Amino acid sequence: RWAKDGCDMSKDLCSSVLEILRTVFPLSGLTAVEQSALERVDVPLVTEWTRFLFPEMKNNPQASTLLRALLNRIAASEHSITDWISGCVVVYRWLQREQLSAHLSDIIEYASCALPGSTEPGGQTLTWYLENHGMERSWVAPRKAAPLT
Repeated sequence: RWAKDGCDMSKDLCSSVLEILRTVFPLSGLTAVEQSALERVDVPLVTEWTRFLFPEMKNNPQASTLLRALLNRIAASEHSITDWISGCVVVYRWLQREQLSAHLSDIIEYASCALPGSTEPGGQTLTWYLENHGMERSWVAPRKAAPLT
């Protein structure tokens, strides 16, 4: 599970993934195996995921609990860490396009249900599940205030 993702990047670039993630998660509780797996995820993918996470995770005392929940799901699944983070990004993109919001815990739960079906022969993609079934635990995102003129 953790070793499915290859790393062709230089060590300096790989370690920047952890620096990116530190902006939203306390990483002190990660095992060496988990840190190594995270370091192998594509930097642009982690950057996009972190941008989606930042509003919910900034100064959130539950951030480490949510990261641990995701890592536990990854460890217990047949999917790689890249599959999971990509799945979360797909959900965040869909939510953004639909002008909806959801908590990371609900996104993890949704991905845990949809990822297995998306890799089976004849299975549907995560996007297909979202387009056809929506996301029950989402809500209308608050609109950003227009700039003062």
